[in-house]
Amino acid sequence: MAKKHAAEMVERSMAFAPYFDQEPPQVPVIGLIADQSSSIAYELDAMAVFKSRPGYLVVHISGCSCWPCAGTTTQWHCHTIGGVVQVIRNNPEFSALIHKVHEKGW
Repeated sequence: MAKKHAAEMVERSMAFAPYFDQEPPQVPVIGLIADQSSSIAYELDAMAVFKSRPGYLVVHISGCSCWPCAGTTTQWHCHTIGGVVQVIRNNPEFSALIHKVHEKGW
């Protein structure tokens, strides 16, 4: 049973590339709510909010698009919408993401 669960997590995470290219999600991800990219040529920089079980998973990725293994992934598992908003506010370059997730109705 555990192998099947792990395989499902990997399969779902691959559908949300590039957010889980460097590392798998900390918790099971149900779907993407919204994302925002500040990437420029050869430089990956993006943040996304996923619905997870339970709560939400906020993921920030950065690095060189040519060398994905040289980048970083930071994940925050939030149990409330307020927690998600706080994470985004702590990363002001992604402030528009707050509006995007509200537009999606969470």
